[in-house]
Amino acid sequence: MRKFLAATMMASSVLAVNTALVPMGTADAQEDSRYGGTIRSVIVEGNQRIEARTVQSYLLVEPGDSFDPDRIDLSLKTLFATNLFADVSIDRVDDNLVV
Repeated sequence: MRKFLAATMMASSVLAVNTALVPMGTADAQEDSRYGGTIRSVIVEGNQRIEARTVQSYLLVEPGDSFDPDRIDLSLKTLFATNLFADVSIDRVDDNLVV
């Protein structure tokens, strides 16, 4: 049984190393280029009852930060969690983040 577990662990290690060494595909490279660079400004559009400054206060990114997909996604989830908005989207337009 121990030999089986040892062989299984070695196979898993080899698989993990091989997976880590696979070069990034072109789709991944294109996705990464969407988030490269620095946020120049945050533009709030379409807000009706809530002030732009209030919307910006819920974001986890601000001008000067890098376009980090995880932080942008978490910012979107944070805005939805407030229940203040019927619909929210965050898009990149050039070096601007449009909410």
